[in-house]
Formats: sequence, structure tokens, C-alpha cells
Amino acid sequence: MASRTAADRTRDEFYTAFVKSLFENASTLLMGVLSQASIIALVYGRTGHPVYGVLLTALIGIGLIRFTVIRYYANHSATLTVELARKRELIYVISGALHGACLGAFTLISIYLVQDEFAEIASISVALATAISIPGRNYGSAWSVMVLLASVVLPISVGLILRGDIFHFVLGVFTLPIFLATRVFAMSVRGVLLKALTEQRKSTSLALRFDKALNTMTHGLVMIDANERVVVINQQALGLFSARSVDQMIGRSFSALLGRGVAAGLLDRRDARFISQQLSRAIREGRNRKVLIKLNDDRYFELSAREGDDELSVITFEDVSARIASQEKIRYMARFDSLTGLANRGHFQELVNEALANNNPERNCAVLVLDLDDFKSVNDTLGHP
Repeated sequence: MASRTAADRTRDEFYTAFVKSLFENASTLLMGVLSQASIIALVYGRTGHPVYGVLLTALIGIGLIRFTVIRYYANHSATLTVELARKRELIYVISGALHGACLGAFTLISIYLVQDEFAEIASISVALATAISIPGRNYGSAWSVMVLLASVVLPISVGLILRGDIFHFVLGVFTLPIFLATRVFAMSVRGVLLKALTEQRKSTSLALRFDKALNTMTHGLVMIDANERVVVINQQALGLFSARSVDQMIGRSFSALLGRGVAAGLLDRRDARFISQQLSRAIREGRNRKVLIKLNDDRYFELSAREGDDELSVITFEDVSARIASQEKIRYMARFDSLTGLANRGHFQELVNEALANNNPERNCAVLVLDLDDFKSVNDTLGHP
């Protein structure tokens, strides 16, 4: 149920975005209306037929109304809901249908009523040029595409068929596929854009998830390319190297990243060089490698290099200070007595064996044995040192 709700929400967002696209670039609409009006005026001047004067007036009036409506809605589309988008789409389709009806009437009158050669050529040219532009401007509304194409293209076929002779009739029938082909093309454009928006949404969602996972992990992480340039770095790694922003480190070499640690006083230059050499060699050889380092603030970090896919390698920085401290504590407890702080018998034997192994004839060695009275009860209670 939740996934269906999310899908519906995504579909609504795409729908409102498509409707918004209908009310963009009002200037191109105005240029088209002026061009169409100029051609009708030219035909009117040639033929002198009064119907062209009526069409010219109607086209200019409808064109200005469409331009005003588009400009108004373009400036008031910040909070466009689905219900409001449907109303605006309906207004756009109706105004577009009136515009298309003027152009369709221009074609039908020129072909069937006036039958002037220049008027026919001019009207058909305007109709076809407009039909070509319809998919590019109106892909956001399937209804708008269908209505505009029908009002602009179909009158060509109707006018030719009504001429009555076989040649005009056949020509009118063959003109019908223009309507169908242009409509299919418009739907194809809409489908391509819808697919692109869907893929973009998926990519954005995936990127947000990756970013969230990257910056909520406890380890520092750096991804480098084949040239050992940083392509991904998370906030933990930024903090370790005293960098202020991700953009500041993207594109820099891994050695430069370690250099920031040296500049911040966290690493010695010799340690930075050793880390860079060891991890770079491991990445080039395609094997995993771990390097334990001690920072100048007494923290311990374990750097792990792993070769990834697509020539990307991953280097992680894990703070192992607590683990090292625990290991040191266990090591100390295994070698020294907790009460006296003296070496226990096992560690004392190791020290004696080491001293004997490094025996120097010219060096004197003595062993002092102290006997503490009544210490047996302490040994029996707390253990023998």
C-alpha cells in the first residue's frame, strides 16, 4: 500500500510538472501568432475577401488572450496542486482549440471557399508549420496535442475532399496520416521525457540514500580513481584531515589528503609517506592492505585499502584507539601483578631468558631476592605475582 501511494505521488508530481511546461516560453507563442497573422493579412491583401479580415481579428484576439493567460500562470505556479493543474490544463486546451480553429478555418476557407492558389499555399504552409511545432510545445498535455493537431491538420483533408474531384479527394485522404504520425511523435516525445524524469528520480533517490549511508557510518571513507584522485569522501574523513568541505577535497590526490593531516599536526611526514606508499602499492597490485598508524594526539587508526569495481578503490579509516587500549591493558595484566606493579613469574622468566640470550661476558649480572614475611596470605587471596 505504501509503495502504491508513493507511485501515485510520483505520478502526480510528474503531471504537475508537465502542466507547468505548457505555460513556459510565452514569447515563442507570441512570435508564432504574429507570423500567422502576418500571412493571413498578406492573403487578405491579395484576395480582398472579408472573411480573412474576420479571421485575422479573431486570431490576434485569441493569441493575445493565450499569451496573457500563459504569462499569468507562469508567474503563479509555485504551489501547483493536481486539482489546480487539471483546471489550468483545461483552460490551455480550450484556448489552444480556439487558436487551432482559426488556423483550421483559414485553411478550409482557402482551399474550399476562396480557391485562390496563393491562399491555398499560404494556409497549408501555416497549418503544417504549426503542426510540426505542436509536439515540441504541447508534449505536457496529451489532450492539447490531440485537439490542436485535429483543429489544424484535419481541415486540410476536409477542404481537399470537399473540392469533389478525384485528385483532390485522394490528396485529402493521404493528408490524414500527417495527423496520426504527428500525434504518435508527440506521444513518443512525452514518453521519452517521462522515462528520463523517472530515471532521474531514481538516480536522485539512490544518491540521497548513498549520501546518507556514507555520512552516517562510523568509519571515515575515501574512494579514489585509477589516478588516485579523490572522487568520494565522507564527513568522518573530512574531520580526520581537518577539511572544511567535500568540494575542497574532490579531485585531489590521496597523497595531498595525507598532506593535510601533516599540516594539521596529526601525522608526521615520514608516516604519511609510508601510508601512501603501502596503500598505493596494495591498490596497484589489486590486493587488500591494512596499515595501523598512531596520530600525534595518541589516537590509533587502522587504514584499509580495498580495490573496488570500475577502477575505483576504497580506503577506510577506523578509529581503533579503544581496541588498542584494551589490548595494551590485557597485555599488561598478563605480564604484571595488579597489586605491586611488578613483573609476574612468567614475564620475569621472559626477562631473565632475554638477558641470558644477550649474555655479555664482560657484563656482570646479579639477581636480588627479597623475602617478605607473612606475604603468603596476600598471595593466596589475590594471586601470586
